[in-house]
Order: sequence, then C-alpha cells, then structure tokens
Amino acid sequence: ADETAWFLVNRRNASATPSLKPAADVSGGDWTYYDCYRGEELADITLNLEPLGVGCVWGRKGAPDADGTAFLKTMANLSATPLSAFRREWRYTQQTIVDETNTTTPLAEPSAGMVRIPAANSYHFVVSGVEIETLPDDVGVDVQYPWESYPRRAHDQTLAVPAFDVDVFPVTNANYSAYLEASKYVPTDARNWLATWDWTSGAPVVRDGAEDLPVVHVSLAEARAFCGFYGKRLPSDVEWQRAAQGDDGRTYPWGDDASLLPAVVGDQTDTPPRARVDARADTASPFGVRDLVGNVWQYTSETRDAHTRAVLVRGSANYSPDASDWY
Repeated sequence: ADETAWFLVNRRNASATPSLKPAADVSGGDWTYYDCYRGEELADITLNLEPLGVGCVWGRKGAPDADGTAFLKTMANLSATPLSAFRREWRYTQQTIVDETNTTTPLAEPSAGMVRIPAANSYHFVVSGVEIETLPDDVGVDVQYPWESYPRRAHDQTLAVPAFDVDVFPVTNANYSAYLEASKYVPTDARNWLATWDWTSGAPVVRDGAEDLPVVHVSLAEARAFCGFYGKRLPSDVEWQRAAQGDDGRTYPWGDDASLLPAVVGDQTDTPPRARVDARADTASPFGVRDLVGNVWQYTSETRDAHTRAVLVRGSANYSPDASDWY
C-alpha cells in the first residue's frame, strides 16, 4: 500500500494522547504521517484527542499531492475551534423557507393557460411530512415554516393567502421544448437532463406521442429558469396546497373519494409511463387546476439551514417503491 489511515474516537470525558505503531508494510523511512483531523504533519504518531473527540492519522509514501495539501489546510481551519467551545446539548437546526412570492408582478387578469386563485383571509393549512425516523415528539425533522420556532413533521396554521395565478396544467414536454427553442437554454451539467427525451441527434428532442406528458428530469434551478423566462415563478408550498385543496379541507383535489386516485406502479425495471396532463378532468381541484396528484411530483418551496438546502415536492407520482418498508 502507498497510503493508509486510522480513525480514533475518545469516549472519555478527559483528554487522551494515544500513539500508533504502524505495521512494517505501512512504515519506514519513506513514510510520512499527518494528523488529518488537525491538518498537520506528525513528528511521531501521537495524537492529542479532546474529551469525547476524534482523531485521524493519514500515512503515505512521500509528500501529499495538491488535493491532499488542500484537504489538510481545510481540516486545519475546521478544527481550529476546539470542541469544548461548542455546546454539548442537542439543538434544532433552524430552517428558513426561500420566499419567492415577491419575485413576480401581479397581473390584472391571469395569462393564457392560467387560473386565478382568490385571496383567503383564513386558510386552514394542515400538512404532515412522511419521515419514518423522528424524535418522540416529531420535532427537529421535516420543515420549519416561518410561523414555527423549529422544524417539525406536523404543521397546522390558519393563514392569510394573497391571490395568485397558477397554470391549469403542469409544464409539458411540448412547453419545455418551445422554451428551449426560444431561450436557447443549455445547462452547464446535462447529466440526466431530459433523460426521457430522444438524444439520437445529440440534442434533446421530444419523442413522438410524448408532447402532452409532464416534463421530468429537470432540476430546481432549471425549473426556475423556465418560469423566469416567462415572467412566472414556482408556487410556494402553501400556494400549491390551496390551489389543490380549496377551502373545505378536502383530502384530494377532487374531494375525499380515494377510488379516483390514479393507479400506482410498484418496483420495476423501467420508469412507469406518465399520463397526459389533460387525461383526468374528474380529478381537477375546486379552482380547476389539473393533474396535481398521481402523475409526477411537483416543485414548490426551497428550504435552507446552515448546512443543507432542499425543495418541497408536492402531489405524488404514479410510482411507489415497494421493495422495502422504508418507502
């Protein structure tokens, strides 16, 4: 071996200074060792572990390459603050929802293909996440809405929701193809982009018969770019639910009849076929918005915390993994 590593954990509430004695095949005059937690070279292989801290030794023949040097520098910066400077009690990571509702200008009348959702002064917004592993009180996971003090799985709030316009149908392959022609958009990373389209010519082309299917394999950034090109935006999570549910607390856009749910396909090799966005007039919402459930997941609000970002997808697809209880 030309390099190796050891990872150490100090489970005591006191400092520790363990020393390592490498085996013959990973030691010798041409080997150099680094504390890859603190990002420094070791004169001997002895570490200083903080109480309940961790340590790592990286051994290699010769000096590290540019990536290795950069890694050590990063670790030196990250470990400069001792663990004792941080609180030991567990705390919720605070989230924020990216507010895009003021990024577009309201129109006097809805644009073609859109419907106006009237303002509601007291909309009862009730939604729950689907996480399996949560804390006993269901807090600290899922989403933190602006009126909440920490993330939680169950949400229940009466809200004032201003009027807004929303497309009657989800964006189709034909819509997206017209956008590409008009905007000349090309992603910087085309991996899996429009993966269901025909790429025989080297460029994406909608397959015959797929024009009215909802477009998929589009990232959040790409969905936003599409909306922005037409002076639109993605709906917020609350807006999506109001457009889908109306004001009477119904379970589904069409009411409470579960028999109208589209058939769901379980595990299989190929992606299940999507339906045309106009296939089910009987599943429209009270406001006439179509194809909200059982075809494809739909982007809404983005959430962020100090470490990660995510997007809330609503509705559902016609595919549900069934090979494990975790899904």
